[in-house]
Formats: sequence, structure tokens, C-alpha cells
Amino acid sequence: GMNRIERPEAVKQAPPSAPPVSPAPVNLPVNKEPPKRLDLEWEAEWRKKQVEQGLSNIFIVGCPRSGTSALSWALAEHPSLWTSAESDILLYLFRTPWFFEHYQRAIASQEDRVWLVKHKVSYAEFASYIGKGLDLMFRSRSGDKIWVDATPAYTNVVADLMIYFPQAKFIHIIRDGRDVVNSMLASGFAGPEFNDFELACKAWVHYVSTGLKIMRKFPDRVHEVRNESLVANPEKEFERLYQLALANGMKQLA
Repeated sequence: GMNRIERPEAVKQAPPSAPPVSPAPVNLPVNKEPPKRLDLEWEAEWRKKQVEQGLSNIFIVGCPRSGTSALSWALAEHPSLWTSAESDILLYLFRTPWFFEHYQRAIASQEDRVWLVKHKVSYAEFASYIGKGLDLMFRSRSGDKIWVDATPAYTNVVADLMIYFPQAKFIHIIRDGRDVVNSMLASGFAGPEFNDFELACKAWVHYVSTGLKIMRKFPDRVHEVRNESLVANPEKEFERLYQLALANGMKQLA
């Protein structure tokens, strides 16, 4: 049809072992700045302490149909890494500042009779312990391997995930928008963005711009990979990604 974008190269498909990518939530959160509540210097120290306790998990983010799932299953071929279905739940937990608002309410008096105040528990520390509990849940299923999550919708809450998972690393995968839109429209998913050319284009712009914005803000924690580069130079790109996945957290990818 007129709305289909043609290109000569064949679209790379996910390996047979990878499950189908589920649709993204229909109601996408609007682009938002990383939360002002993040005390970068203090958070960096806390994150360093967390990283020293062990290897960190990986979040693969990006627009649906960009190769998030295929990349997670390919990475999980390494014996130290593990992946499974998209978890989704973290989007619903963290897309509103529910935890932060209740933390603020609890410490509002700033009196020592309040436990969080008396023991000087910052929001970054409070949030990281919530994340630690969730991390233990994932590790209980991963056999204590480094778990890799590839939920595309988490692109919208990366800044929040950084606070709750101070040890986590993020890989932002970008795929040519023409291929993504073609794949979305051919996916058979029920969401409106999977059945309307204009909405599919807008979804790609939303996800890519959101990912790039957060990557520029936190270049030490969010790393970009291009789907086309993975296809053209798999050995070089996967060596780079495994170095990131297995390196101790604060070390920036060369």
C-alpha cells in the first residue's frame, strides 16, 4: 500500500528461540526530564557501593520492533547472562512518583522521631533498597546470573530505574525507522500504534528521542547500539556489549 516504506535490504528477524515482542502500552507517558530529586553526586557514591557488591543487571530499551528481544536472547547465550519474558511491572510501579511522594510525606516533619530522618535515609538509599528486593526476585529465577530485561516500554522510565537499580546498566538499541514502522504494521498486535502508519511513526520518534535524551544526560549509564551495526559487524558489536555487561559497573565502556 501507499503507507508501506520499501527498502532493498531484508529485515533481520529474531532467532526462533526468542519469544515474540509484546505490544507496548497504548498510553505512552509524555517525554519527561530525569527527575530533579536525583542527587547525582550522592547517587554516584551510593551506586559505586552497590556495584562493589556484585555484577549488575542490564536493561535493553528502545522502540518496539527494534530488536530489543532478539538482542536480549543473543546476549543470554553467554553463560553468565540470563533473560526471559518482558517484565512490564516496573513501568506500572515507577511511571508515577508514588514512592517519592510517600517518602516525602513521611519525612516532612524532619523530626528525629521519624525513623527515616533519624537514620538519615536519603531517597536514593530508600529507593535502592526497593530495587534490591526486586533484583533478588529476578535473581531467584535467573539462578543468580546477571539478568537482562528487554521491555521496550521501560524507555519511558529509565531515569527512575536508575534510582531504584543504582547498579544497572542500560543499552539503548536503535533501528532504522522505516524497518521499525514496517515491522510494527505487520506485527498483528492490537495497539493503535501497530495498526496506523502515522501513529507508528510517532511511536518511533517518541522512543528514539526519549532514549537519546536520557543517554546524553547519563552517558556513563546508557549505551547506544545500532541494530544495523549488530547485523553488519556482530563479532565487534557483541564483544563490546559483553565487555559492558560483564565489566564492574562504574567502568565506562571504551
